[in-house]
Amino acid sequence: MKQAVKAALLSGLVFPGLGQLALKRYRRGLAFMAVALASTIHIVKTAVDAVLNSLPGLDPAAVAALPAPSGGHAGPAIWVLSLCWVWGVLDALLIGGKLDRQKS
Repeated sequence: MKQAVKAALLSGLVFPGLGQLALKRYRRGLAFMAVALASTIHIVKTAVDAVLNSLPGLDPAAVAALPAPSGGHAGPAIWVLSLCWVWGVLDALLIGGKLDRQKS
């Protein structure tokens, strides 16, 4: 299997940045992974906060004391994660393609 395809599959099917790590582009891969991980954490935190704030409680004062969801909506984080994922696959294809052509 060519390096470009392997790297694109790693970045597309597993996690953004893994394809770059497989191509030994460590800084670039870690940057993709950091952005994707931060976006994922924000999305999960927003979802957990929304669930906790919507639970019916026995004590209305305790429910009112729950912290409001921080960060607002997860929409921007979903866009950032999606963009990072697509960009990671395309970047891995381009870098892998260059390396494949150099070996030929």
